[in-house]
Amino acid sequence: MLFLDNNKISAAGAGALADCLKNKQDLRVLNIDHNNIGPVGAQKVAEQLRNNYGLSKLYCDSNDIGE
Repeated sequence: MLFLDNNKISAAGAGALADCLKNKQDLRVLNIDHNNIGPVGAQKVAEQLRNNYGLSKLYCDSNDIGE
């Protein structure tokens, strides 16, 4: 489990996080609620998680991603 909610993570920070997630198949829960990752940061995280079959829960509310 990795809880990074309410940490003021920006799109750049989300990109750095995405790089760290590349080979983390043992990560089951990721909480990035209430940050400011925006659509660009969300895309970077999504690209890395696309092949992560271990992740069962992703929390990403309130990140200015879009509607």
